Amino acid sequence: MPFTKDSLNFLADLAENNNREWFTPRKEDYKSLVQGPMLELAAELNHALARFAPEFCTPPQKSVFRVYRDVRFSKDKRPYKTNIAALFWDARGEKRSGPAFYVSVSPQEVMIAAGLYSPAPPEALLLRQHIAAHHERFREILADKSLRRRFHEMDAESLQRAPKGFSPSHPAIDLLLRKHWVLASTEDCDVSPKPRFPAATAAAFEALTPFVRFLNEPFAARARRAKDPLIEPRSRTKR
Repeated sequence: MPFTKDSLNFLADLAENNNREWFTPRKEDYKSLVQGPMLELAAELNHALARFAPEFCTPPQKSVFRVYRDVRFSKDKRPYKTNIAALFWDARGEKRSGPAFYVSVSPQEVMIAAGLYSPAPPEALLLRQHIAAHHERFREILADKSLRRRFHEMDAESLQRAPKGFSPSHPAIDLLLRKHWVLASTEDCDVSPKPRFPAATAAAFEALTPFVRFLNEPFAARARRAKDPLIEPRSRTKR
């Protein structure tokens, strides 16, 4: 079944009653009203990705996030997420180790995003080296008018100084200073029945594909080298 107003109402109620006593007897409602529709959406998005970005097809059961929050190191001990989201990453890599497509549904908004958010230092270095070597092509992608009209930079947080090994005078220093490389679109929640919402999400993913594919190039190359150690490593010279 697709998302409905009942799906959003459940998430809104969960936000007001974010505790195990309320959620446990309603877990099956969550599965049918919230998790089920997202699994269905993920399956439809995989069908679309198979057409324009097949390497990012991700099994729905792996793609859809669990409802449980990781509270081990958080001051916020609320146990449940009040949105439902799915992530689609390159099957040649590991989840959250490279760029991905993302969709989230909450009572307040629908977010569609793609890119790499807060990567670990080795992944950040790998991407910065790639951007430094190919920044002109990256700027062309980012300058696309239709892309800029539909998506904004999410959390464009930057380092205060040039990252180690990169010159402060590099022509792409503004791109290299970033901590996140993500484009996103947020809109008031509209989860209309099929085919409007899945089709609109798939169309957004397709528009974001050149951006994601550029970011993914060094990670795909790393995956190929890991699979075939005879492949000559690319130069790590920083420009």
